[in-house]
Amino acid sequence: GVESSGMLCSREELGLEKKSSGIWILDNSLTINDPVSKVLGNHDFIFNIEITSNRPDCLSIRGIAREAAIAAGASFNTNDSKKYLDKSGNLSIEVKNPENCPRYCGRLIKNVKIGPSPLWLSRRLETHGIRSINNVVDVTNYVLLEYGHPLHAFDHDKLSGKCIIVRNARPGEKIKTLDGTEHILSETDTVIADAEKPVALAGIMGGANSEVDQNTASILLESACFSKTVVHKTARRLKVSSEASLRFEKGTDIEGLEDALHRAVELILKTAGGEIASKLKDVYARKTPQEILLSWAAVEKKLAVKIPAAKITDYLKKLGFAVKFSDKDKIKVQIPSWRVDIGAEADLIEEIARLYGYNNLPESLPSCRNSDYSIRVTRGKNFRQAALALGYTEICNFSFVNKEFYLAAGLPNLLKVLNPVSSETEYLRPDFLYGMLKTLKTNHDNNPSRHGYKFFETGRCFLPDNNNEYKEFSAAGFLTAGAPGQTNWINTPRPADFYDLSGDIAAFLKKCGYKSNIEISGDLLFSPGGIISAADVPIGRIGHLADNIIKAADAGFSDIFYAFIDLDRLPQSAHKTRKFRPLSAFPASFRDLAFVLKQNISAASITEFIRNFSEYITGCTLISLYRGEAIEKDSVSAAFSIEYRRSDKTMQKGEIDEIENRLIKIITEKFSARLR
Repeated sequence: GVESSGMLCSREELGLEKKSSGIWILDNSLTINDPVSKVLGNHDFIFNIEITSNRPDCLSIRGIAREAAIAAGASFNTNDSKKYLDKSGNLSIEVKNPENCPRYCGRLIKNVKIGPSPLWLSRRLETHGIRSINNVVDVTNYVLLEYGHPLHAFDHDKLSGKCIIVRNARPGEKIKTLDGTEHILSETDTVIADAEKPVALAGIMGGANSEVDQNTASILLESACFSKTVVHKTARRLKVSSEASLRFEKGTDIEGLEDALHRAVELILKTAGGEIASKLKDVYARKTPQEILLSWAAVEKKLAVKIPAAKITDYLKKLGFAVKFSDKDKIKVQIPSWRVDIGAEADLIEEIARLYGYNNLPESLPSCRNSDYSIRVTRGKNFRQAALALGYTEICNFSFVNKEFYLAAGLPNLLKVLNPVSSETEYLRPDFLYGMLKTLKTNHDNNPSRHGYKFFETGRCFLPDNNNEYKEFSAAGFLTAGAPGQTNWINTPRPADFYDLSGDIAAFLKKCGYKSNIEISGDLLFSPGGIISAADVPIGRIGHLADNIIKAADAGFSDIFYAFIDLDRLPQSAHKTRKFRPLSAFPASFRDLAFVLKQNISAASITEFIRNFSEYITGCTLISLYRGEAIEKDSVSAAFSIEYRRSDKTMQKGEIDEIENRLIKIITEKFSARLR
């Protein structure tokens, strides 16, 4: 036999294509020892550039090149494609909703040959993470990357009536998109349709019923501009996204779409052959270009530096802005169509600062005054510090909730989001319970050996009112479950109960400068539950979560306690400067008193009354409660330990007796109590 030093391969065998029809024939200009990068066409550099969300004009090679030219002080050469002469033949294109489609261009190309793309084209798409499909579809994707404007190719022979109609979808109308998913449409969606049916979701994705395939001979090439609001809402509702929808949602260059169409026509004729079979059809509800007045004084005020007017004008012209007129006070600036992010004078000033150089701007502290916002931020910081000091862990959840959870809890009054991302984020939270229970479950599932948790969260909550409006307010949530204390050789934590959480809430409010009270009351959320008050104002709820809520949470705990406080209802006057008072050098005396009270008299109200009765009473603690045969059925015996102390001397027995006798007399009269 004959010795072989190699073999002939197809691009499929080399892993360059998914399928090839034969061996790979190389260009005759190549010689032995040429680098393989010369053959593959991948000897180029790849730059990963992060584009901010407000600059959709930079989501293209031309957009980046335009910015690079400005930064380098070079000219930007567009090298626009040849605008082919109009041919005979007309396209039938009708736009029934110009508010959703202000411009639609189309062109017909016949006798194309669908096949694999040339290597240079497929390789360039692959470097951008786009899979090669066929020469026509690849051209539309290539122009998308080059010009930043989405295009779409329809198989013209598959269009009923050989026409294009841009309209709102009919309720219940269906379309199967190129990804194989069937969607049910609503009247808020915009579709591209033929005489009978939708053939594409406008600005999002084409339909499978008009797809370009191996049998396609005639294509209708679309280049259009769609409402970013409509595209965004439809894409979110149908849960479908594409490179096209990404750009239309941010805004595209309405004047540049014709150039993109001409470029695509040029490349299709080059890679797929064929001939132009129609005039350029352009349905355009043309609008006056946007113009903004720019004041020289505003530039100086915002940037704290005086930039010469001629320099400002030069900056704007470099960026593609047209200066319509100029006087000693201001100029009128016409915004280029590709800068959809410019909408106000402040945007122009930002562009001026960018070219002037942020590093050239003088450093200065902004003037500020004490506002409601700064007060709210300071209070929020104090609230967090108080909760952390009590051993709680701060968590942060999204402001969206699942309605089904609150319906099961019997609390259906929620504020609906107009454009939810998913069913899990369809409503705004009325409190923190949903997020806290999810956090509890996640933590316990990941660490089931942990005995308990203490969580708190602060943020904004939302409730609808009776006038189709809503209330937004600051709030705090607390949740305890299990035995949250630390386990060590001398201590085994006990399960938390209602009184642990109520004590923490009282301590939290005390650290924030408020005296609080908790009264037991019925609630769908709690069993049992209570109302939290501060300065006689109801500010929140507290209690043991109802069994159905605990079961639905499935967090691994049978007892979960939760408290919610509306921070905006706390009185502002409670925030006073704290003053130091020296500790007394003299001992305290303790006396215990027990009173028989009616069931409707809270022990907390008696405790608070005793503490404020005399300047020499420095403490009062409830030490026992008794219900039994020795007292009436509708009564309870409450025992209190009272601390007496003076800062200037030791209190004598007679002095304490005198205060105690007056205290007993007033309590028995004021609260209808009797001394036991």
